[in-house]
Amino acid sequence: MGTSALEQNTSVQIDGAEYRLQRKVSDSCWQLEHTRTKRIHEFEHDQLLRKYADGTLTLVSSGAVAPRESVGSVISGEDHEAAKLRRLYVMAALNVPNTPQAINRAIADVWEKHKTPAKVPSWSSVYRWKTRYSAAKGDFRALVDYAKNKGNRSARYPAEVIELCNQSIETKFLKRERNTIQETLDDAVSRVSRENNLRPDGIALPMPTRRLITRLIQQIPAFDKHSARYGHEAARKAFRSVNGHRITNAPLERAEIDHTILDLFVVDDKTSLPMGRPYVTACIDDYTRCILGIYVGFNPPSYQTVAQCLKDCFRPKVGQ
Repeated sequence: MGTSALEQNTSVQIDGAEYRLQRKVSDSCWQLEHTRTKRIHEFEHDQLLRKYADGTLTLVSSGAVAPRESVGSVISGEDHEAAKLRRLYVMAALNVPNTPQAINRAIADVWEKHKTPAKVPSWSSVYRWKTRYSAAKGDFRALVDYAKNKGNRSARYPAEVIELCNQSIETKFLKRERNTIQETLDDAVSRVSRENNLRPDGIALPMPTRRLITRLIQQIPAFDKHSARYGHEAARKAFRSVNGHRITNAPLERAEIDHTILDLFVVDDKTSLPMGRPYVTACIDDYTRCILGIYVGFNPPSYQTVAQCLKDCFRPKVGQ
């Protein structure tokens, strides 16, 4: 049973033609607008009810909020009692301002009288019930909780299976050998089978599927997957953000500074002890690609190394 009604903006079909209830000009007379021709037709309220009874008038839609249950669903006794309890709080808050203080006073009055439920409803819950009830034009079914009809929310696989699958992903998929998803699934099935051999038949673990392995792999950040399978440096190059290069038209229009650590060790001439790997900071002209300045030292990249590099840029370049 729907909640459609003869009210303003309701769409109806009369003898195959679609109309919209535009306004009620008197207690018993409706003006209907033909949706295609936009012509206005007048019908008595009783006349519309007779057409609805003999099937020549059908309700297409209604501006009211329809009840939230699916067609043909049955309200259980427990849900019915819970909806009636919600209605007590809604009726108490129906004509009070929509403020926490006013609604909380109405809730307190109802709870002091009935002492149910065990936990006092919050003002936001009652406000939500009130809004839903008013939008449904007082339809009682709008207060029924249909959360249980949303499907299975419990985990399909126990935590033990998820843990074994994660171990297989760690040892098979996230390796430089880059094993396939099927090889990872085979390893996970083997792990679960070994675990089931040590369990009674009544508490055996369900076997993982390819879909489960794929879902667990998809939850791993892309950078971490690429780093584990191809190396950190390859992942850094693959995922770094590169902006478009600015075009220069003359020398010294744009200079760029970058730092890198040299692939060598410096050894002290006197003690023959290694001093470490030095850093090089270089400034290059974007147009000519000439080196404008350079600084080599053991200090990591900082404003000091940039200052030393710029100092070398400004110095005259004379032969030694």
